[in-house]
Amino acid sequence: MYDFDFLKKHRERILVYKDIPLPVIIASKDLEVLWSNDHAELYYPNLAHTQGLVRAFMEYNFTELLGAAQAEGSCIVNEFVPMGNVGLKIIPLREGSALVGAVLVLLRTDSVIDAGTFYQSSRMPGIISDNIRDVVSEMFAVLDKTSLRSDLMQMGWIKPGLNELANNGYRILRIATNITEYARYQSELLDFAPRLVCLSSFLWEAAGEISRLAELVGTPISFRVPRKDFFAQIDITRFEHAFFNILHNAMYYTKPGNSIVVSLRANKTRDFATLSVADKGLGIPKDVLSKVTRPYYAHAPGRARRGVGLGLTIASLAAETHEGRLKVGSREDQGTTVRLILPLDKGGSSTATLAQESSDFRFRDRFSSAFIGLSDVALSPFNTWE
Repeated sequence: MYDFDFLKKHRERILVYKDIPLPVIIASKDLEVLWSNDHAELYYPNLAHTQGLVRAFMEYNFTELLGAAQAEGSCIVNEFVPMGNVGLKIIPLREGSALVGAVLVLLRTDSVIDAGTFYQSSRMPGIISDNIRDVVSEMFAVLDKTSLRSDLMQMGWIKPGLNELANNGYRILRIATNITEYARYQSELLDFAPRLVCLSSFLWEAAGEISRLAELVGTPISFRVPRKDFFAQIDITRFEHAFFNILHNAMYYTKPGNSIVVSLRANKTRDFATLSVADKGLGIPKDVLSKVTRPYYAHAPGRARRGVGLGLTIASLAAETHEGRLKVGSREDQGTTVRLILPLDKGGSSTATLAQESSDFRFRDRFSSAFIGLSDVALSPFNTWE
């Protein structure tokens, strides 16, 4: 419920914004949502609530934007909704001479103001992802044929080049997947659908394929997963994107002698489970550590390729969406530990385990989250694989 005194003070303004064909949100200086119109609630329900609005401004300094709006009368943030062709107009909100917040108006940058088009534009991330997947799939088909012919013609020398092309194909897929996944979080296309999942079963099922892929960088990986069933309400797609992004970093930023340990444990009261990925890799400098979950912030030590900078951002957003949290601890040249902390469902039963709904064969699929998330680690300039 909105604050009655606020509604009374700004009654005339609210009546104006109530019926215009654009999503409008009124927020405090701390990004607390004070009011939103029906279009905002219908097309951007997350932005119409405080937690979602705060998340949307992760990339921006709202205080600076509000200052610019106050100085100029208003300001525009282009592409506020990623890949949605939707910008944000910020209009200062005053009570007398005091600045108390802002009116936030979502605008199509092509000046189309029909509210129905906002939903259509939000389909863009999925369309882009599907098209990239189709192109890479065709590329893999050509590589398969070429590899088969090279075997028949005893052209073994061509195999390393084909493998590098395949790994770069997976790099393209991983970049596209992360960009579109982040866009889904920010563009109201998340389609969050949690169900009861046994976390320990998931890890045991995935362990074989993960270990095989880890061999590509010559880095041993071990699992410390209890045989006890730990159940949680999980959106398996969101969870896998988060987990494999965390694991990718541990495998990519490796060094000779590195080892990785994946562990799962619950707290004493079994309210939360902690899924940890600990490595003895390059580590993260102290001045960088606080920035690693920022969108598009990419730390590229030494010979590493500069990434998109969304892996740990997505992991952090996934943790938050599951009402958990992400913790990152690291020491340069000693290693990094990333902890994904999730609430447990104490009412879970063995009849709901993921093992009964799928099998480890799904992790062997060329377009599985494991392959897309991990296959390009063979491109790591730090690996020990020959």
